[in-house]
Amino acid sequence: MIASPLTKDRLVFIQSKSCQDLYQLRSATGPDLPKLYQLLKHGEYAHLQLDWWSLEDWVGNPAFIIASRNEHIAGFSLAIHDDSPVAWWRALAAAEGHDPGQLFDALLKPTLQALQQLHSHTLTCMAFSDWLDDVLSELGFGMLTQVITLRKDNRHMPVLRNAVHVRPATQADIPNVLIVDQAAFEPTWRYGLAGLSRIWSKTRHKIVAEQNGQVIGYVCGEASKSNGHVVRLAVDPAHQGQNVGAALLAAISQSFFAAGVKSITLNTQTNNTTSQKLYNRFKFQPVGYPVNVWQRPV
Repeated sequence: MIASPLTKDRLVFIQSKSCQDLYQLRSATGPDLPKLYQLLKHGEYAHLQLDWWSLEDWVGNPAFIIASRNEHIAGFSLAIHDDSPVAWWRALAAAEGHDPGQLFDALLKPTLQALQQLHSHTLTCMAFSDWLDDVLSELGFGMLTQVITLRKDNRHMPVLRNAVHVRPATQADIPNVLIVDQAAFEPTWRYGLAGLSRIWSKTRHKIVAEQNGQVIGYVCGEASKSNGHVVRLAVDPAHQGQNVGAALLAAISQSFFAAGVKSITLNTQTNNTTSQKLYNRFKFQPVGYPVNVWQRPV
């Protein structure tokens, strides 16, 4: 993911203690979806980070909420909770003529109430636009980190010592891969079974690392005509520092090159220095703009 260029204009917020009184709030339904997609496509203030999901997948989710005024949809929000105490605000949109600060302020309270029912303790959002940075700051979110995109336009591979056994992954590996994922990542970045299974079904390049028949790491990604993107790379903490991550990155890079790609991209956090050292070994370079990641307690 590459953030859009920074803009000069910042939002001016209209402070109000009764933003919820301006809108009628209800759960999203199937018949609402065409209008919601139009808002995402044409709205001035729209945020979408569904990754491998669609809005249809989340109809019935208590944190999929619509705000209306005078019987017209003014905007909506969708927060997704996937077997983790940390939820993500994945979709937000405001119709023309509606102040995004007021609208998302109105949507926040029922969103937090729904997440409490789902036993989430934190709400996270990745802001691809300046206006969303402003909104999140005003709504009590604090900056967590930044996500950066790295790209490799060469075929350089470091010399690996103590190489581990890697092989193509199968559907049967999901339970063991989930164990690795949840051990390797803190809750903010952790996948649940539903999210991991969805990624497994959508990516064609999947590889696991084994030691004594036990899965100790995995990597998965997807390729277009010219670019391969590493979606996920994780190594069990007990086996980190042993070139397992390097072996997995080399294996998926070779898989991408065999598919004809010219470049490889991946994402990491600015404060994840361990992963950046690995990617530097493979000659990945930063591209685009950092994307701010925000969090607030539920």
